[in-house]
Amino acid sequence: MKHKHKYLTLLLAVTLIALQLLTPSWAAAASQRSNSGLTCTVTVRQSGQGSLYWDCNQSGNFFYQGGEIYNRSCLAAGTSCRFTALSPRRLIAEPAEGWYFDGFYSPSGQKLYLETQRIDVVRVAVRGVYFYDSVVSYSDPGFKNVTKAKYMETVRAYLKTLYGTTRFKVMETLDTYKVPLKTQTLQACFKEKKMPVLTVPQSLQKSVSSSSFYAVKDIPAGCQPAFRSSSSKVLTVDRATGLCTVKGEGIAVVTLTVPASKETLRGEWKISVSVYPEGVPLTSAVRSRDKKSVAIKWKPDTLCSGYEIQTAADKTYAKITAKKTVSSGKTASTKLTTKKDSVCRYLRIRPYKKSRGEKLYGPWTEIPVK
Repeated sequence: MKHKHKYLTLLLAVTLIALQLLTPSWAAAASQRSNSGLTCTVTVRQSGQGSLYWDCNQSGNFFYQGGEIYNRSCLAAGTSCRFTALSPRRLIAEPAEGWYFDGFYSPSGQKLYLETQRIDVVRVAVRGVYFYDSVVSYSDPGFKNVTKAKYMETVRAYLKTLYGTTRFKVMETLDTYKVPLKTQTLQACFKEKKMPVLTVPQSLQKSVSSSSFYAVKDIPAGCQPAFRSSSSKVLTVDRATGLCTVKGEGIAVVTLTVPASKETLRGEWKISVSVYPEGVPLTSAVRSRDKKSVAIKWKPDTLCSGYEIQTAADKTYAKITAKKTVSSGKTASTKLTTKKDSVCRYLRIRPYKKSRGEKLYGPWTEIPVK
């Protein structure tokens, strides 16, 4: 599909039509200048990674023209550019990937606050030919007291007059900066985006009876965090606040995502939360008359994967005289085989949970052997 170059003075026609709703005094002032014209010279320099674009050249050519979609004519760093216009010329500062535009500064380092205006770059198709134009965006603060319906009516009327159609597509929204009316050196400052500064733990340990808790505390305002849990059977998490609620035993990975902002990169953190079983109550441990086994009963933990059982001669368990692993959490009793000559005065049990290739052990529970 071929593209036709459209030569426009940026925002002149749309200002006289659309912005007349809001700023008739500005429109009148622009008309008064039309007899003598407006000339200013500005020296543009750069700091950091980014580009500066002009919106009209000396001939008044609209800068969105040519190319497969549209192309930008870039002002080289350190180039002195002369603008002769009937309406104020504007600059667009576009940072490179991973950078953001911090504003214009004077050579002495003083920040300059240039008049801004937000525009929508629109594409209009007329009999198979694309035309690129711009209109003041509805998101511009100047339209805060105008309804969206009235705004659209005005824009469509402008496009109907110019192109014979009211259909258009917004390609992107840009902030423009008004070129000062006097000779001035502007330094466009681009700063590198950083990762959001958050204190995020790598891992947390909880028990199955733990109360609700926040995975990350003291998140700065404006971060717009989003949380998710890898296993809702182990842990659920409120997407917006990060409030976690324990649902079962095991390991769940909580992922925190913070979207990119003007000054920060997109950040993602993972927190491994291990939820351990609690100790199970032992109800009895009785050794058989022949001293070859111990009959054990306990209150089962149906969420766990199994149990480890040990007997010893004293409470230090320095020497384990017999041990056994039960591989079902639903089991509530078993027999532990012992040697006839072994001393089995104490017995202990602990539950374990298999999760993500690990074993999470609950605390030992002890009982004397009868």
